[in-house]
Amino acid sequence: MPHSAPRRAGIPALAVLALVVAMGGSEPLNSNRVWARTLPDAMAPTITQVQAATVTDTAVMLTWLTDVAADSRVEILPPPDCPAAGCVTASAILTTSHSLVLGGLTAGTTYQLAVQSTGVAGNPASVVLSVTTAAAALPSGFSEAALVAPHSFSNPTAMQFAPDGRLFVSQQGGQLRVIKAGALLPAPFMTLAVDSAGERGLLGVAFDPGFASNQYIYVNYTVPADGGTPAHNRVSRFTADGDVVVPGSEFVVMDLDNATGSEHIGGAIDFGPDGKLYVAVGDNGISSNAQSMSTRFGKMLRINPDGTIPTDNPFYLTASGPNRSIWALGLRNPFTFAQNPTGPSPRMLINDVGQETWEEVNEGIAGANYGWPATEGFTTDSAYRSPLYAYGHNLILRDGVSAADGTGVKMLWSGGSIYVLGTAGGNWWKWLGTGWSNVGTTQPGGPLTPPSGT
Repeated sequence: MPHSAPRRAGIPALAVLALVVAMGGSEPLNSNRVWARTLPDAMAPTITQVQAATVTDTAVMLTWLTDVAADSRVEILPPPDCPAAGCVTASAILTTSHSLVLGGLTAGTTYQLAVQSTGVAGNPASVVLSVTTAAAALPSGFSEAALVAPHSFSNPTAMQFAPDGRLFVSQQGGQLRVIKAGALLPAPFMTLAVDSAGERGLLGVAFDPGFASNQYIYVNYTVPADGGTPAHNRVSRFTADGDVVVPGSEFVVMDLDNATGSEHIGGAIDFGPDGKLYVAVGDNGISSNAQSMSTRFGKMLRINPDGTIPTDNPFYLTASGPNRSIWALGLRNPFTFAQNPTGPSPRMLINDVGQETWEEVNEGIAGANYGWPATEGFTTDSAYRSPLYAYGHNLILRDGVSAADGTGVKMLWSGGSIYVLGTAGGNWWKWLGTGWSNVGTTQPGGPLTPPSGT
């Protein structure tokens, strides 16, 4: 049968079968009565010339050819675990020349990548390629050391050092883990029942300035809906007993507004040099919340450790009720922020997740309006405060690979070192050095210049 014969390279993915019909058996074979019928491709594409065209420390660009038009797909085979950007990247464009970028990878890691092409009939062909990402390219003066083994955490969201040197790591699913003396303790400090849908979950951790004597730890987590009470974020205080929590020690410091969505939650918390607790809250996916003084969404909040509101807050006299806790506004999703209380120029840096164009690093200033949703990135409107630093969503990776990288990075300063969590694989890194390196595209206004000694 014609449709079952082997197909030669270059034949389209649709086979054309010509049927010659002799009416009454008397018409000649060269009759004009010829019909064409399109049948699905019965064979898988042939994949050739598979190569890693570009390899960086965080991304791989793969290219290959197929003998017929086909869709593209690259899948990371375990191990290792999938990066934050996901296990699979795919393109539904029928073509014979394929190129896909996998981002959010871990530096110096070998991946088994399954390259797959599928013809119009759904018949797949696959080739597995082993690729090792480049070692991390560090700026001059930096060194790198892994604090724990790769893939030690599941969806880590925040970290904070205790005054005694232990590092506490929160996981979105509700566990608070402890790294002590260079090792991840097998038992969590505590496990909370949380709503972890979307961007909800256990999102922030902070230590009371008097932790050495009172053993107070504060967390920000999403309380699941219960009966008629919708899901919402809560800041609570717990008491530590060594490496575990004291059972029943939760003290509710503050319940935030009821959440209507599962995105733009914010979640970071930290104490400032003034002894007040600062709380980052996203706009909950409703951009108008950021400019409204009738909601705490899209704001930086400032409260006393017991949940009461300081009377010197910038909007204390103009706002009402719990909204008096608003310290700054105009934020979209301040997922992280960091305090540097000890340098020659103590400051707060707020990392606001952008929408279409720019990511921002803003300096925390009492009463500031950072402009969302009216502006994103640097602005000339005097009503809003421009960021210290902004970079575009489409980062230009080393070696010229361009990719929209959704990988999150968490950072804090401690003891003259910079500790960084890259969500790809849940790896924690400690960076030491005296200089900073700017990555990506900056807007006019210049890069962030952190205080000296940090």
